[in-house]
Amino acid sequence: MALLKSDFDKDQPSDSPDGRWIAYTSVETDRWEIYVATFPGFNQKRLVSNAGGRQPLWCKDGKELFYLSLDGKLIRSGHTDALDNRDRRPSRVLSAAHPKRPSSKSILRDTR
Repeated sequence: MALLKSDFDKDQPSDSPDGRWIAYTSVETDRWEIYVATFPGFNQKRLVSNAGGRQPLWCKDGKELFYLSLDGKLIRSGHTDALDNRDRRPSRVLSAAHPKRPSSKSILRDTR
């Protein structure tokens, strides 16, 4: 799989509901960041996070991507098209108040 063939570590893949995109974490910038790439070809990719991130999770409609910042905040990326180049800065949704590393799925479940 092309996602795994790289000079950089990659982890935590999350496929979009329509199967056209994959979000993942990578250390290409010397810290864990969130990227989105076309799937299954991986021939286009985009950096989504701007201050580090982990545990990407797509909204059920596939129009937004959520992830945890490195300091435990739940972040929403407002990309309606995963490779849209318009400036859509990620925004904080809430701060995690868990003493250990929470999963993004448990945080999303708690906010509904």
